[in-house]
Amino acid sequence: MQWNARTQYACLAAVELARHYRAGVPIQIKTISERLAIPSRFLVQILLQLKSTGWVTSTRGASGGYQLTRAPSEISVWDIMQSVDSSSDMSSDATSVERVALKRLWQQAQAAYQQVLRDMSLAQLLERIDQQRDPMYFI
Repeated sequence: MQWNARTQYACLAAVELARHYRAGVPIQIKTISERLAIPSRFLVQILLQLKSTGWVTSTRGASGGYQLTRAPSEISVWDIMQSVDSSSDMSSDATSVERVALKRLWQQAQAAYQQVLRDMSLAQLLERIDQQRDPMYFI
C-alpha cells in the first residue's frame, strides 16, 4: 500500500482534470502545476503515465493540454493510483506459520484498502473537496 508523492500528485492532477471535465477544454500543465503546486517536470511524467494507461488524453498546440478520457464518475481513485504505482504487494516466502499468518493479514488489509479506493470515483472525491471548501453554516 503506497501513498508516495507520485501517487498523491497523480490523484490531485486527476481531480483537477475532473473539475474541468464538463468544459471539454484541455487544461495546460502550467495551469495544473501552479494551481496544485506540483513541479511541472514531475507533472509531465505523471500525466504521460496516465495517458499511457488511457485515463487522459493530450492535445498539442497553444490551446492544448490534458483531459480525462472518461467522465469523472467512471474513473476511480484506485484506477489512477494503479496507473502510477503498482508496487503495493508484500513479497514474502511464506514458510513459517507466523509468516503465513502475517501475509494473510496483509492481503486482507490490502483488499479492504483497495475496495475503498475502487468505490471512490473522481467525481465523488471532487464533491467531497468542494464540500470542505465551502462549509455550510447553520444558526
